[in-house]
Amino acid sequence: MRRVLVVTSNVGEGHIAAARALAADLEAECDGVEVAVVDAFAILGPLMRFVLLDAYRWQLGRAPWLFGSLYASFARVGVLQLLGRGGLVLFGRRRMLRHVRSHRPHVVVSTYPATTMVLGHLRERGMLAIPAYATITDLGGVEFWAHPGIDLHLVMDSRCIGPVEEVAGLGSARHVRPMVDAGFFEARSRGAARRALRLPAEAPLVVVSGGGWGVGDIEGAVRTVLRFQHAHVVCLAGRNAELEAQLQSAFAGVDRVSVCGFLDEMSDLLAAADALVHSTGGVTVLEAAVRGCPVIAYGFPAGHLGTVTREMVALGVVDHASSTDELLLVLTRLIQDPPLREAVIELAPSAASLVLKADRRAGESRRASSSRAESLRWMVDARWRR
Repeated sequence: MRRVLVVTSNVGEGHIAAARALAADLEAECDGVEVAVVDAFAILGPLMRFVLLDAYRWQLGRAPWLFGSLYASFARVGVLQLLGRGGLVLFGRRRMLRHVRSHRPHVVVSTYPATTMVLGHLRERGMLAIPAYATITDLGGVEFWAHPGIDLHLVMDSRCIGPVEEVAGLGSARHVRPMVDAGFFEARSRGAARRALRLPAEAPLVVVSGGGWGVGDIEGAVRTVLRFQHAHVVCLAGRNAELEAQLQSAFAGVDRVSVCGFLDEMSDLLAAADALVHSTGGVTVLEAAVRGCPVIAYGFPAGHLGTVTREMVALGVVDHASSTDELLLVLTRLIQDPPLREAVIELAPSAASLVLKADRRAGESRRASSSRAESLRWMVDARWRR
């Protein structure tokens, strides 16, 4: 029996969705595997939960300007980065090591950047003897997910390998198939998906989503879509019950708007849709890419979400609209001249197949080589200074 420990979090919905997809793939690809998925904050404790989850969620929903300012400060000031990572390691390393040892896994996989930092520290210091892998489901800002102590980073686009290797060293990243539910890879026609969801057969259909937490100008996006005659909108409020109630009230009696909370039928919905308007990026963008559904990143989200949006635009993964007028223009183009529906993914191995082959020697060899190279650079610099 091969044991795999997956550490994730419910910060948004993407990290835990990736963990679920990985666990399902592991069990599908190997009969002799035992997978345990654990919540990061059950390990890191209440203080880290408050800082990394509760405070972050409040800022993102109520004071995005504050979150943007804090993120910019940490991104630009190296001392703040060291203090932040140092505090995370200080409060988390003993708890993490104790928890990992209690499961006795052959490999541990992190789908959440904070636990990636802690596991990378433990591996780098030789305190953790088993391989530590990390998944990176964002398509931008990937360097903030990387750590030189991690044996292998699993990225969703081959163009993300370079930025990770700049942080963690050569050979520290591999491109894998998008970590989404297996149902997204099954063929599904637009018509069949619409019939299953009881949606209009021919009308333009746009999905508007603010991610698992329902953030961004969701109502403004919906009103923009409604400017198209006969267009139908499926509006997703995620797990934000307050937002769902507000949207239900705002569009009461509007037959062309369907307001939902968290939805399990995303595979069919993205197969049925003509476009996805999204405010946060993340796993939903991967799901849309697999379904071949065009994505519009709407608004200028704060902090790392803005970085992710800009880099996804640069990669050609999404279109961008910073205002309702720009959103109207992009939607007009997509609805009047729809692109060919095809999956925007590259052939790659599954994350599960690489996790099942996890070997700590590769990571340790890479770290040793990096250490020798760093020592050589130090000696050259010292000689030059003399």
